[in-house]
Amino acid sequence: MIIFKNIPDFKNHLRKLKNDNFRIGFVPTMGALHDGHISLIKKSLLENDYSVVSVFINPTQFNNINDFESYPNDISKDIELLNSISENIILFNPDADEIYSGKVFSDSYDFGDLDKYMEGEHRKGHFQGVATVVHKLFEIVTADNVYFGEKDFQQLRIIEDLVLKIGFKLKITRCETIRQNDGLALSSRNKKLDISSQKIATNLFKALSFAKKNFENLDLEKIYTNVEGLFENFPQISIEYFAIANEKDLKPIKKKKKNQKYRAFIAAYISGVRLIDNIKLYWFLMNIEILKSKIHRVKVTGADLNYIGSITIDKDLMDAANIIEGEKIQIVNNNNGERLETYVIPGSRGSGEITVNGAAARKVSIGDVLILITYASMSFDEAKNFKPSIIFPNEENNLLK
Repeated sequence: MIIFKNIPDFKNHLRKLKNDNFRIGFVPTMGALHDGHISLIKKSLLENDYSVVSVFINPTQFNNINDFESYPNDISKDIELLNSISENIILFNPDADEIYSGKVFSDSYDFGDLDKYMEGEHRKGHFQGVATVVHKLFEIVTADNVYFGEKDFQQLRIIEDLVLKIGFKLKITRCETIRQNDGLALSSRNKKLDISSQKIATNLFKALSFAKKNFENLDLEKIYTNVEGLFENFPQISIEYFAIANEKDLKPIKKKKKNQKYRAFIAAYISGVRLIDNIKLYWFLMNIEILKSKIHRVKVTGADLNYIGSITIDKDLMDAANIIEGEKIQIVNNNNGERLETYVIPGSRGSGEITVNGAAARKVSIGDVLILITYASMSFDEAKNFKPSIIFPNEENNLLK
């Protein structure tokens, strides 16, 4: 592993790798590395030739000086850990003067409403500091792929927005939150908790899990009430916020809608240590396959092995059965019991044509009686009220009666 502390040498090394067409992955961190970081680094190593890991405790994203000064910091342990993973890791470990050129302040960014709620509401200026340092790091590293965990999901969404606004030519990869066996999300701040406090902290995940389990069946007010009740017996936990928000714009919702992506977010102090977490609350309808159209008992008028495939159906029959060109269709042969699937092409109107084309022609003979069926996918509630189109043509000539 190579370690860099100054930007010019670091950029020069990366430039040489780029000139040799090596792909560069990037995992930005503030150190105190744990298994969550390791999972990001290993994914980066898997998908790139070299992986840059930055360890930099960014002062501009802390709205509390005590929080900044007490943030876990042991670079020697981080170096030892990185060395044990791969020789293709490049560590960038600058100080604040190197990153900010002696002027430690945040730039100003407009993220719309993304930084107005939850962390943005309770940590004023936090995301401006995050965006400032990430902007600088992206310009320095010029990575092909960058990896972020979903535990800091609001931060992740803001960085995704930053990439779009600035036009960085890189790919952001979202990585699932890594948890202990008891559900506690891995965080560098966990190191500040004793064993008893860590056990108590698992109640954050229990609250999120309750929201996930009951999101479809309970209204929002009951979810919030039950979550509040979960913490009544834990005076060591001080909840800063619990919110259910749309995953895209991060606005806390007042009413849930089906087929939307939401997340539950929580922040709390446990024995004086601030932790955050979140969980997916995806609410998708159950879809079922249901009969859409049926042409009942028509005779095969042609079987063309030399055609490229499909079944040709009189356009009048298609319209009557609400079948469109290119639609997937199931063919049931009443004479030999064969069932096969193909797609529909229109035949001449009023012709009564039913021609099975291509390899499927081997499964029928002219004069065989077929039942033609198409299906549709829809929600269970929609399916209960859906009426299929079923027609019964004249069996002698395949024409509409």
